[in-house]
Amino acid sequence: VPWQVEGGGMIGVIRLENQVRNPPVIKLKSHTSSILDLSF
Repeated sequence: VPWQVEGGGMIGVIRLENQVRNPPVIKLKSHTSSILDLSF
């Protein structure tokens, strides 16, 4: 899940086996620009 944040792109990682209403989200930030593609 990409987040709209200032100064770079942030990705949230949600474990598929932990699908509850408000699952814990691991946030990764490593890009200096927006994330444009999630296919890799």
